[in-house]
Amino acid sequence: MRQKRWWKQFFLWLRKISLFFFFTFLFFYGLFFLDNFFKVKVIKIEADSSLTNLLGLESLKEKNIFFILEDKEEKRLKEINPKIKEIKISKKYPQTLNIYVKTYSLAALIKGSQGFLGLSEDGRILFTLKNQGKYSSLPLINYYQLINQTIYKVGNWIDFKDIKITLILLDQLKSFNLMINGIDIVNEDMIVFKLKDDKKILFTSKKDWQAQIFPVFLILRHLKIEGKQFRQIDVRFDKPIIKF
Repeated sequence: MRQKRWWKQFFLWLRKISLFFFFTFLFFYGLFFLDNFFKVKVIKIEADSSLTNLLGLESLKEKNIFFILEDKEEKRLKEINPKIKEIKISKKYPQTLNIYVKTYSLAALIKGSQGFLGLSEDGRILFTLKNQGKYSSLPLINYYQLINQTIYKVGNWIDFKDIKITLILLDQLKSFNLMINGIDIVNEDMIVFKLKDDKKILFTSKKDWQAQIFPVFLILRHLKIEGKQFRQIDVRFDKPIIKF
């Protein structure tokens, strides 16, 4: 009787152990299956044609889609891809990421301590060059001091107020179909836009840019109607000064 009871208890214990290992196996197998099922397999990128390569996608591939934080990844990708102006990541379960990218347009070149820097419209450094090369048709900003390229790297923003205002003014003048050959930032009080036929428009970084650009538009429109050509427009003071 005791031997039968012992065998019965042994088989009950063996059954419990077997069930324990069986359900443990099912649990971990289920976790493995779910983890693999929700790993990112497809990354779809929608961007304009100027974006040829998007760095940093390797870390997203094969990652569980539930553990991807969109805001964090958007910030990371924007930091390591200087051309990105705006980026939006959206999840499509179970295995797809959709990435929408808007890139910067190249606004101007500026002289640096080791060559030239390509700037976006908000002053982000998109690339560096030893010489102007194929970008020689872009407006070149001559700053009164060379941009220190040991401090400012690709992906950084140039935070000088007069350069930022210059880029805003450049964008505004382009909207009026003016061809800008070059820009001289002589000092804080003199920003010279050089147009074709030796025409010049003078601004200052000490005044609100909108208060300066508006009279320029009025003057240019008025001169166009009258068929007159100017030599220089200076809007740094209370009243614009026009030289013919």
